[in-house]
Amino acid sequence: MITTRVQYYAVASRIEQLKNAASDSQAAKELKVLVKLLVEFECKKASEQLKAA
Repeated sequence: MITTRVQYYAVASRIEQLKNAASDSQAAKELKVLVKLLVEFECKKASEQLKAA
């Protein structure tokens, strides 16, 4: 779970490193998990902003 912007940017950086991973590799599996975490964080932040508006 990503809870801070620092974690967000660390995950985004790692995604950038893994973006060309060969399918079915460990790196591709890691990439899939990291992208999911990033999307969840962004959705949560967007939801919080809508509630605050």
